[in-house]
Amino acid sequence: MKTLSPQIQYCYVQALTRRPSIQGRLLVRFIIDTAGQVPVARIKQSLGDKILDSCILRIVRSARFPRPRGGRIIVSYPFLFKPSP
Repeated sequence: MKTLSPQIQYCYVQALTRRPSIQGRLLVRFIIDTAGQVPVARIKQSLGDKILDSCILRIVRSARFPRPRGGRIIVSYPFLFKPSP
């Protein structure tokens, strides 16, 4: 997930231009299939910005992970956002 960090940060910076006070925890739940791809991703906890949600989902869905051993896995991943001082 660290390799996705710059792209995720870009999504958040864009959200800050729309809503300067936006911050908090955004939770994404996704499946990593046996090929290491993400066929399904959903926002489980939003910050109330649909554009931010869509941006993050697009990035997570395009991510490629190592092939999981033993079959697909379900991941719940929190992103914590706070504006810079």
